[in-house]
Amino acid sequence: MQFIIFGAGENASKLIGSMVKNGYEIKFLVDNDKEKQGKQILGFDVKSPKELINFRKGQEYVLISVLNKLVYEEIAAQMVDLGLKRDGDFSHGKYFFSTDVVQSGKVSGYIDLPEKFSAVKSFDPASHLIKLKKERRIFRLVHSNYAEQYVRVHEICRDNHLYGSYVIETKIVENIWNLSEALVLEHCFLEPVSYSFEWSPGMFSDYVSFMLSMLKRFAECGLALCDGHTLNATITEGRFIFIDFGALKEGNTSGIVLLEFLNTHIIPLILIYKNQIAKAYLYLKNPGIEYTITDIQGYLNEDELSTMQMLYRSLIQINSAEDICRFVEMVSEFIGSMNRNKLTTRWEGYQNDEWEWSSDPSKWSLKMRNVSEMIERINPDTIVDLAGNMGWYGTYWHKNLKYALIVDYDYNCIDYLWKKICINKMSNVVPIYMSVCVPTLDYYRDDAISGSAVEPWRKSAVDRFRSEVVIALAIVHHLAFAQQLSFAEIIGQFTLFTSRYLIVEFIEQNDQYITNFLKNGFEWYTKENFVRELKKNFKILETRLSTPCETRTIYLCELK
Repeated sequence: MQFIIFGAGENASKLIGSMVKNGYEIKFLVDNDKEKQGKQILGFDVKSPKELINFRKGQEYVLISVLNKLVYEEIAAQMVDLGLKRDGDFSHGKYFFSTDVVQSGKVSGYIDLPEKFSAVKSFDPASHLIKLKKERRIFRLVHSNYAEQYVRVHEICRDNHLYGSYVIETKIVENIWNLSEALVLEHCFLEPVSYSFEWSPGMFSDYVSFMLSMLKRFAECGLALCDGHTLNATITEGRFIFIDFGALKEGNTSGIVLLEFLNTHIIPLILIYKNQIAKAYLYLKNPGIEYTITDIQGYLNEDELSTMQMLYRSLIQINSAEDICRFVEMVSEFIGSMNRNKLTTRWEGYQNDEWEWSSDPSKWSLKMRNVSEMIERINPDTIVDLAGNMGWYGTYWHKNLKYALIVDYDYNCIDYLWKKICINKMSNVVPIYMSVCVPTLDYYRDDAISGSAVEPWRKSAVDRFRSEVVIALAIVHHLAFAQQLSFAEIIGQFTLFTSRYLIVEFIEQNDQYITNFLKNGFEWYTKENFVRELKKNFKILETRLSTPCETRTIYLCELK
């Protein structure tokens, strides 16, 4: 299908830019201004609307670029007089492509609050998020001119049982604190919060399926999504949940939001399926970078590329809930049938024995027994298992925990754990795909920041994942030999994530599994030096042997 843009002004230029990078074919522009006719805009001819007399239905489509409502209706009437059908042959370009520039002042801003409340930074002109963190409660103060809209969204979610299954649990509460707005919503307080770029490929694939199901269910209920990026959901109780209540409204999800969904969800998923993991996560971690169909076409076969182009074209025809459901079904069928490259990683299967022996303690290794007894001794509420591989050590005691986080940079190990979580319903275990050396920084809008006076919109991994005990098994030697870190750096990194305890394993240089590691210049890598550095910040409560016991030692430590 070819597109004709009506209008040859500044908005037309923005529309052209959006269309070209998303793979749409522009035929020419038309404009009623005779002075513009015969000229070019960004290489495209500007012609008279009389050219539309030869309009080819089903092969061409007109997008009107003007934003002024009165002028738009005048042009729409002109289109109808030429025999074109509204929404069938032409529509407003703003429904499919962003032509607006974000205006100053369209943010929540600052708010006077009682001392025990704290404000959450957001980009929402309709409401403020505030916390009673000591009570683990979070509220949304809705401005009076948006109250009716938010109440309606709440009613739709409540009456259609969307709360808990798709949308974060929310209720209207009495304003007993004399807060500035009359309408106060309370959302379920979730902890910890993780983001899509911290999920492994298998988790991200399941997340996309969740979002597709949610889009379809929203359409059936008359609920619209207002933006299509990947940062509006998290994991809680072993499943995905949509947490940005402010991104919902009554109506149908627009074409521009579905376009954003394709670019932010489906394109990274395709890159993952084609084993372009680094490119996929580069985008997910940096949402200010915009990927489009042009970034993936080299990885698609002819049929896949044709289907993807069809999905982009189909956005123009979305005018109803039925259209949205049909679009979701086409996307689901497309990604379900896509050829996928097998992903292999070095450490997958490393903890197969632990999981196989889990239900039979008589088969446990010395390491399994000693680590488990250390955890039982300190009886923590929360655990973060750094470089936790397939997650057995951090998850075995999960029934006694508030939550356990398993962090590893081997995505197949995290995928394995995610499957275990789903099958065994380990609802308080959260797998995290992240390097111990490079934990997620604070984010302000689309950019990572560190050491800034600016209050971040999304907190760092250290803030979000800090737990009562850090488990760090069979990782010190990797950080020393492969990552070139000193003991001070390694222990310092572990310290960032613990509020009290550390269970850490040290593997000596003569261990059979690391004899081939580079040793020149690593004379400092000794147990004595490690313990000396450990004691600077920690009190060693207990020392036990690991497996094999000749070369491996486990330390239970407490912050001084």
